[in-house]
Amino acid sequence: NNVRASAETHGRIYYIEYDASGQDGVTLFNAIKKDWAYLVDNLKVPSDPQYLHDNGRPVIQIFGMGLSDYPQISADQAQQIIDWFKSDAPDQYRATIIGGEPSYWRTGTRDAFAGAAWAKVYRSFDVVSPWSVGRYANNAETDQYRGEVIAPDLIETAKHQQRYLPVIFPGFSWINLNHGPLNEIPRQCGKFYWHQVYNALHAGSKMIFVAMFDEMDEGTAMFKLAPTKQQTPEDANLVSLDIDGCALPSDWYLRLGGATGLTLRGALNLSANIPIKPN
Repeated sequence: NNVRASAETHGRIYYIEYDASGQDGVTLFNAIKKDWAYLVDNLKVPSDPQYLHDNGRPVIQIFGMGLSDYPQISADQAQQIIDWFKSDAPDQYRATIIGGEPSYWRTGTRDAFAGAAWAKVYRSFDVVSPWSVGRYANNAETDQYRGEVIAPDLIETAKHQQRYLPVIFPGFSWINLNHGPLNEIPRQCGKFYWHQVYNALHAGSKMIFVAMFDEMDEGTAMFKLAPTKQQTPEDANLVSLDIDGCALPSDWYLRLGGATGLTLRGALNLSANIPIKPN
């Protein structure tokens, strides 16, 4: 209710994403069906002008099916969920479905389950959105990921009449959640983020999913952050904006997100360098 009210007030769109991690397939399917029916029948969420639609259908996303970290869901169970939203559900519950998939879904390697059944699952989503957080850590690895994943993924999804939604992120720090290094994947003052923007769009992507607005556990947050270490709590291991030697405003990554949208829509020319200044 807070999200829908804010979206209406500020002219933003929103859509529902379900997280499959840690769920078995039967529990997940039943929970999603029950929740979506409540949102449709009781809260009338898809009737909101601000709710994202695609060719007349509301949009939902399911993250994690096929990721090797989550073996509790079989390919058959995943396919059943996709088929329900696309064709088996009563018409009022059908939706365009985005798959938050493994990075290596196309080859069935590394973080992705392999086999013909999973290959069919990956190619059944209307939109493919491979999870990339932590799959590369610097600009050189980002370029390698573009060549090995994004460019051939765009060809593969086009072949199957799917659309492609690559994931980018500003940096990474797992120190609080998993006792990793404080600044494990440095943000480079925004250069790491913008290099991903450039690579995704230069490769031909028409959409981008930015991870994540408020994700503190993995240090990928895009919302306002402390500009200096002195402005963080003394006993907190948090990545401040000056950790890489930069003087940046607290909303720097929100501004970069805005520049990403402008570039996607053609209001800014695509540039290999960040097109805006901190001041």
